[in-house]
Amino acid sequence: MLFTKLARLIIRHNRAVFVIWLVALVVSIPAILQVQSVIVYNETAFNPKNSESSLAQNIVSNEFSIDQGSSVIVVITASDIRGNDVRDFTLALNRTLHNDGKLSNINNITSIYDIYSQLLLGYTSIVHLELYQTKNATTLASNIEFGIPSTYVSQWISLVNSGSGAVDQTQLAAYNSQAYNSSWPIVSSQTPAAYQTIAFNYLTLFYKSWNQTFTATTYTPLQLFVGAFARAQNVTKGSPLLATQPSYYNITLPFVESLPFDAETLSLFVSAARFFNIYGGGSGIGCSNNNCWNDQNAIRSFTITTTC
Repeated sequence: MLFTKLARLIIRHNRAVFVIWLVALVVSIPAILQVQSVIVYNETAFNPKNSESSLAQNIVSNEFSIDQGSSVIVVITASDIRGNDVRDFTLALNRTLHNDGKLSNINNITSIYDIYSQLLLGYTSIVHLELYQTKNATTLASNIEFGIPSTYVSQWISLVNSGSGAVDQTQLAAYNSQAYNSSWPIVSSQTPAAYQTIAFNYLTLFYKSWNQTFTATTYTPLQLFVGAFARAQNVTKGSPLLATQPSYYNITLPFVESLPFDAETLSLFVSAARFFNIYGGGSGIGCSNNNCWNDQNAIRSFTITTTC
């Protein structure tokens, strides 16, 4: 009831009410201008002058010429500020200040190593992605360059082991052809669609080059089996014992260099062709010492080196 009467009074005399508020505002302007001089934002201003926080604030203000809420820069000097001892001291000081319960008014402590750490964390995600992508590309390149010949040789060895007696050129040609035909379905199933043509052309090149390496009239199965991967190594990378390589040796690098890739992909494939080998299986040579094409340590080493 009271508020209803008050509302009706204000509505009835609205001009008078407006004038009253306007006069009150004008009268209060001098007081409004003095607000900043009477409001205290410093929470320690109401502390006793002999309190620990007040004494500490006085020391900081006098010694470092700063007020509460300001920043302090601590400069560490040494003969070599990049040394490990300076780093260890800085990190230890940082931990000490963070863990000191008495320093409750400190909001943040930042050293150059905190900034460095944040940069590293940001860069790590980028490097991780690059390593992942490079590893996948490396695996693809090594599978094509050396996995295809390895598949062929494995099929070929199975055929040789299934026979008996001396192997003449006619039987050898049959083994070679059968290995070629049985290898492609395996290679095709393991090769991405975009690289099918490249894989087929490389398998064909390897098969034709492989055929030309057999110059003797006859071979024993043991002779063929024992030297199979060494023969494949010569075909793909060339023989280290020959100053001049036959045309059917060292076929991998020229083939890869002719591929219609973009510059980055071509560079990786060429580097992989130079780095990896087909050593393994029946070669009797440890992969870890010869960058075997499917050895994970060799792939990891190549990936890191390429990314860096």
